[in-house]
Amino acid sequence: MPRVISLINNVDYQNNVILADSLLLISLDCFMGADHHLYKGIPLYVKKNMNKHNLTSKVVEEYAKYIIDFPKDRSFLSKMVYHGKLLYIKDILMPHHEDSLKIGYTRDQNKWVNENEVFIWQYMIEKQILFSTKTTLDYRFLMPAPFSKFYLEIDNDSPGRIGQWIGWQIVKSYKDEFPDSKLQEILSMPSQDLFNKSKYKPRRIWK
Repeated sequence: MPRVISLINNVDYQNNVILADSLLLISLDCFMGADHHLYKGIPLYVKKNMNKHNLTSKVVEEYAKYIIDFPKDRSFLSKMVYHGKLLYIKDILMPHHEDSLKIGYTRDQNKWVNENEVFIWQYMIEKQILFSTKTTLDYRFLMPAPFSKFYLEIDNDSPGRIGQWIGWQIVKSYKDEFPDSKLQEILSMPSQDLFNKSKYKPRRIWK
């Protein structure tokens, strides 16, 4: 167990939780609720998660980053699966939390990605971006943003970080295919191997 230190850090929301060796640093001024007056001027897509309910998720995420190596091949697929592994650890350690809280979506955003999973996947296949190493894809689909950038009319309806969400579904699909697989096996498996064995395809139909 680390030594937990709470602090005030001038609302540095990009470094709100830091795991450093035996220390866990938590900036309490980054979890006071989206409507707090100190958050004026911070984009809505950022401050909507600046509340106490999101604290556990952020702590788990820091530990997940500590134990999962970032992929070396830099393909978009590998980075998606990497983020999917981070989110899968939240499934293990936060089993009673809603998926929307784990990824930082609103319930409506979570509903949208489930309803549009087929479209999202078809888009990625048709545009042949899975094995691309273009860093512009990170900004469009992996990094925090108010919405994902398909450059289509649906952009404003979509949540950001859709690539992370798809990576999460790929990891879940692998677990469905191999229910007896151990956590360490999943976390250490190369992204390409995990994807191939997952037999991932959109399967959810939401009404």
